[in-house]
Amino acid sequence: MKKNKWVAGILIAAVLLCLGIGIGFFVFGSKSSHEEENNRQGIQLDKDSVDIEGETAAAPQQISIKFPGYPDITIKKDSSAIPIVLTNPEGNPCYFQFSVSLDGGEAIYNSQWVEPGKAIQGFSLDTALEPGDYEMKISISTRSLEDQSPMNGGSVKTMLHVTE
Repeated sequence: MKKNKWVAGILIAAVLLCLGIGIGFFVFGSKSSHEEENNRQGIQLDKDSVDIEGETAAAPQQISIKFPGYPDITIKKDSSAIPIVLTNPEGNPCYFQFSVSLDGGEAIYNSQWVEPGKAIQGFSLDTALEPGDYEMKISISTRSLEDQSPMNGGSVKTMLHVTE
C-alpha cells in the first residue's frame, strides 16, 4: 500500500513538473519569439506597458481640420495675377494663414488670417514670371478659434504653368 502511494506521488510530481516546464516554455518561448520578430521589424515594444482593465477615461473629442486641394494653374507670361482661391473650408475649428512659394524659394505671397468659410480670391505678383513650370507650395498655418493657440498646419503642392 505504501509503495502504491509512493509511486502515485512520484507520478503526480512528474506530471506537474512536465506541465510546469510546458507552461514555462509556452510563456517564455513565445515571448522571446515575439521580441525577436519585433526587433526584425524595427519596433521596440515597451516592457512596462500593461493591459487595460475596466473602464478607461473617455478619449478627448477628435478635432479635424479640413485642408483644401488645388488644381494646376496656367497663366500667360505677361500676367502677374495668380488666379487661385485660397480657402478655409467652412466648419474648420481654426483660422488659416497662407504662405505661397515657388520651387522651394522664398514666399511670393503671405496672407493675413482667414476665417472658416471664407477665401482669398487670388493675388498678384510684383513681377511677371518667365515661361515654364513652377512647383507652387501653399503652406497653411492654423490658430484655434477659441483661444488663438497654434494647431496643426499643413501644406499643399500644385503646379503653376506659365505659357508664352
